[in-house]
Amino acid sequence: MDLVFPHTFVPWFRAVAPYIHAYRGKTFVVGMTGELIAAGRLNLFVQDLAILHAMGVRLVLVHGFRPQVDEQLKAKGQASKFAQGRRITDSVALDCAQEAAGQLRFEIEAAFSQGLPNTLFLTEIAGIRENPKDPDSPIDTELALADAERLLATMAPASLPTDPSFYLQHCVAACRAGVERSHILPFATDGAVLLEVFTHDGIGTMVVDEKLESLREATSDDVGGILQLIEPFERDGTLVKRDRTEIERDINGYTVIEHDGVIFGCAALYPYPEARTAEMAALTVSPQVQGQGDGDKILKRVEQRARAMGLDSIFVLTTRTMHWFIKRGFSVVDPDWLPEARKRKYNWDRRSQVLVKKLT
Repeated sequence: MDLVFPHTFVPWFRAVAPYIHAYRGKTFVVGMTGELIAAGRLNLFVQDLAILHAMGVRLVLVHGFRPQVDEQLKAKGQASKFAQGRRITDSVALDCAQEAAGQLRFEIEAAFSQGLPNTLFLTEIAGIRENPKDPDSPIDTELALADAERLLATMAPASLPTDPSFYLQHCVAACRAGVERSHILPFATDGAVLLEVFTHDGIGTMVVDEKLESLREATSDDVGGILQLIEPFERDGTLVKRDRTEIERDINGYTVIEHDGVIFGCAALYPYPEARTAEMAALTVSPQVQGQGDGDKILKRVEQRARAMGLDSIFVLTTRTMHWFIKRGFSVVDPDWLPEARKRKYNWDRRSQVLVKKLT
């Protein structure tokens, strides 16, 4: 085995574990286009579905067969007819559809023999662009249902599956009908289903009733997630080690960012009312989402909580991230500035920098 492999595999597998727990026992409705099968990607796709099934996800597979029907019609010298993106099915087209469906069922069952909270559409398109009129703009990885409805209203009616509104309209309809989230994924990307389900931002576009990310005060249910988040930073010396008992005791002082049931950021607030200040400690953001502004969101919420307590400032102790705090209004002070109760616990061997931010 490559000696580097364990160092990449183990952190990756730990990051995936919360999703495995979150989706066990859930039902995924997977919509698969006929184009996926025509492109020869069925066997790889089925392998990914088999992995989901092995992890306890219940699967409902719905397949299309547009190109297969077109092929049957062409062989009989008939042209395909469409109106507003839907096939006009006369008696000849119906015979072709039945023949194509029977053939695809055989292929799909053979592939599976080898090896409704969520709806997934495996499609010809990569997802919904942030600017639908610009084919080079980034994919919008998450759309609230209300935003998806507004966007859909501005789009031209779909006439082909490659039109962005074609699958978006079905995602919106699914969420309106009570499906928690629906996804548009590119079948051309190997492992698209796994990337969408088991990574933070996914790979395609997800439509949900509301944003899945939540910035909130922590509860006792978050202790395990916080420990999992901060443990790598404690191990490399970035953070001072905290055991479960300490976090359980202080959980009411923690703020967390949660996405789809997984904790991706946290910070603790320890007030010193007699000095009208508080320490912000254990500010942590998962490496998976660093650079996306989650640290700033947590800092802002901690400041709001400190102001609500009637405090004049917050302070941090750090050995590695001093410049990040200075850019956000903190100033370096001497450790003697610390409140007496905190000064008695200051580790002079660690020689942490003390930085203060005024809240007034």
